[in-house]
Amino acid sequence: MQGIGKRQFQLRRNYVARTKSASRIPDWFDLNAYGDLADFATEDWLNLIVELSIVSDVSEILHSVVEDDAEHRVELEKMFSNLQKSLGRQGHEWWKEKYASNPEVYAFGSVASITNWTVAQMAARLEQLEGSQDLVRSSRRVIECELSADYEAWLEAKDQVQTYEEFGRIPFFVALRDSTEFAKSALPLTNNRAVAIDLSVPDATIRQDFDKWLAAMRQLDSHRAAKRPFSRADYSRWIQSGYVPLLVLDHWRRLTGDKITYGDMCDAAFPAGRRVEVDDIRKTLLPNARAWASKENIEALAVQAANEDAAQMQENSGGEKSSGK
Repeated sequence: MQGIGKRQFQLRRNYVARTKSASRIPDWFDLNAYGDLADFATEDWLNLIVELSIVSDVSEILHSVVEDDAEHRVELEKMFSNLQKSLGRQGHEWWKEKYASNPEVYAFGSVASITNWTVAQMAARLEQLEGSQDLVRSSRRVIECELSADYEAWLEAKDQVQTYEEFGRIPFFVALRDSTEFAKSALPLTNNRAVAIDLSVPDATIRQDFDKWLAAMRQLDSHRAAKRPFSRADYSRWIQSGYVPLLVLDHWRRLTGDKITYGDMCDAAFPAGRRVEVDDIRKTLLPNARAWASKENIEALAVQAANEDAAQMQENSGGEKSSGK
C-alpha cells in the first residue's frame, strides 16, 4: 500500500500546470483538474471513458437545438467545463449492471446461463429467418408428441425434423448475421453468444474446448475486445501518457474548429517538467488516446468493475458471517 500511495503522490505532484499555456488553448482548460486521476479506481475510469465517448453525441444535440454559432460555442464551453470538473464522477451504472454477478440465476460477469427472455428473443428472430418455418413447425410437432407420450408419432416427427438438418446445423448467430431479412435492421449483431456445454465431461476438457471455441470467435471481425483486464500499472500509464487532457483538447478543436496545434498540446496537456515533443503527440500519444477511448475498453472496464463489486460483496458477506460466529 505504501508503494501505491507514493506512486499516486508522484502522479498527483506531477500534475502541476506549466507557468504559461498556449493562447489557442481555451480559457476553461485547467490541467490541475486532472490531478485526481491518480486516485481513480476501475469504476471511475469506466465513467470517464463513457463521458469522453458521448461528448460528440451531446454536441450534435446542442447544435440541433442552438442555431446561433456564438451561443453554441458558449454552450460547448459550459459542457466541457462541467466535464472537466466532474471527471469520472458521473455514474453510468448501466454498463456495469449488465455484467452484475447473480449466482441465483447462474450469472457470473461476462458468462451467464440463458434466460427465458433470451430464448424468447431468439425464438422470435428464428421464426423470421428464411428457411426456418418448416424446421420450427416440425420441431413443435416433436414436442407435442413427446408431451402426449405418443412414441410412434414421436419417431415419425423426429424423422421429419432430420430432413431439415442442413439448415438446423447452422449456428444461430451465423444464420442471423447472413440473413437478408435482418440485414435491414439498424441494430448490429449482439456480442452475446449462446454456447452448448456438455457438463458430463471433465472440467479440464470443457476449458480446453471452450478456449478453442473462443479463439474461433475472436477471429471474426465482429468480435472485438480488450486483450486483458486492466491494472494499476495501466491506469498510471494512461495518466503519464496524458490521454485524458489530450482527448478533451482534441474533442474541443474538432467540435469548434479551433486551430490547436500539437505544440499547443505539448504545452497545455502535460505538467511542468515533463518533456514531450510534437512528434510524440502526433505519432504516438494522441492516436493511442483515441484508440483507448473505445467501446471495447468500456466493456472491459464495465465487467471488471462489476466483478470487483461482486468480490467486495462476497468479502463483506464473509466478514459478517465470521463476526456473527
